[in-house]
Amino acid sequence: MSRFGYRNQREGQRGALLVLFALLLPVFFACAGLAVDLGNMYSYKSNLQNAVDAAALAGASGYTAGGDTVDYHPEADQMAAEYLKANLDNSYSSLKDKSFEAQTVSGKTYYRVKVTEPSPTYFMRILGIKPYIDVSADAVALVGNPGTTDLHFKDLIGAREILGLDSLKNGRVNTTYDGNVVDLSSRFAGTTIYTSSALGQKENQANADGNYSAVQAGEASDYNSFYRSTTEKINEMYDAAGSSVVDWNYTNRAVSGSSDYYKKETSGNANLSIGELSGNEGKPVYLMIDGTKNENKINITINSTNARPLVIIYTGTTKNNNKNNYKPLTLNIFGSGGTAITFTGALYAPDADVVVNIGSGCVFEGSIYSRDFDVVSSGAQFRYRDIFSGSSSGSGTTSTKSRLVEDSSLEFIKNKKSINIRVKGGILHEKQKRSQSAEGVPFGIGGSSSSYPLCLCGTGNGFG
Repeated sequence: MSRFGYRNQREGQRGALLVLFALLLPVFFACAGLAVDLGNMYSYKSNLQNAVDAAALAGASGYTAGGDTVDYHPEADQMAAEYLKANLDNSYSSLKDKSFEAQTVSGKTYYRVKVTEPSPTYFMRILGIKPYIDVSADAVALVGNPGTTDLHFKDLIGAREILGLDSLKNGRVNTTYDGNVVDLSSRFAGTTIYTSSALGQKENQANADGNYSAVQAGEASDYNSFYRSTTEKINEMYDAAGSSVVDWNYTNRAVSGSSDYYKKETSGNANLSIGELSGNEGKPVYLMIDGTKNENKINITINSTNARPLVIIYTGTTKNNNKNNYKPLTLNIFGSGGTAITFTGALYAPDADVVVNIGSGCVFEGSIYSRDFDVVSSGAQFRYRDIFSGSSSGSGTTSTKSRLVEDSSLEFIKNKKSINIRVKGGILHEKQKRSQSAEGVPFGIGGSSSSYPLCLCGTGNGFG
């Protein structure tokens, strides 16, 4: 082949490559654009998934706190919506769809959050694809169970040392005790205390009528075990309650409504105003006070007898056991305007020296547990009451914490539709199951966004 012929062939090949490149260039741009749009959609999916995970957990905690049911769960929905707003920020208003659902399966309750947001396309629309594609994410959380009924306070007063039990004033009995008073040191075991039948009687008359009992001697080892197990149970309850615990971030606190758990972690004495407590009557309300924050007074003002018992948990110790700077924990309970009221509840302060002062004519019903105990009340009555008996605080079940579902073989059934949910690597995926008598409708179940496939279009219709 001549030199000129070879040159012509080579130039022809170059021309063919240029033509091929020109033809493929739009394809390259389309692939690049597709990658950009898919990456954008994945970013939307990731943000949505993180938000619904947090919302499902918050909703599950709210479900427990609000006493919600599978058919009516406003507290759970409100908390879930608040978490969605906080995590999505401005994107919350652009959500195309959101749903909050609950269902009980095999004795366990699950709470589900699902959202759909339109993700804009930038390059796909050039290829004729619609300018927005729906991206969905959802998550299912197991509703936790605080499991509180295995808590039992069996005595009126239990302490390592008990003082101030003098019931007499002006020769008559004016402070009474109905229930076991147990001195773990046994130093004051046998000390006479008078029952409510002796109220207003002269000492010799009360003695003659047998309206008295005696301080009992207790075994410190038994109560040490009791304190340890009770403290563990209380911590488990609070852990299981999760985000439904009401933060108590200031000195004064009005306690009312349907919340079950409060926790004070700021410094300063605790001033409590007890209003109307809604929810299940008889179910305890728990008030935890961090005793390391320089509190040495709990002041309670109450309008009338509380329908739900108040369990006060004080985690601190006596500030200083030096006589010149002795600061025991003082519990003051008074009716509004000086009225005589009945307070129902318990004080659990196993490491603190406690002084109790109750307004004249007032009644304390419940239990008090402390390291040392001293009463300065005049004209008050103390009565033991098992505040957990017959309450709806639980059924003796083990406490569980609300969590994203990690159980395998979950099956939600509704309206003759069946969906099996399986777990893969801790991430939930859905698998539709059809039968002759049931039609399944698929929906995406959330987990971590790291490896869960994008759900780009379509919406589910609830739990099946």
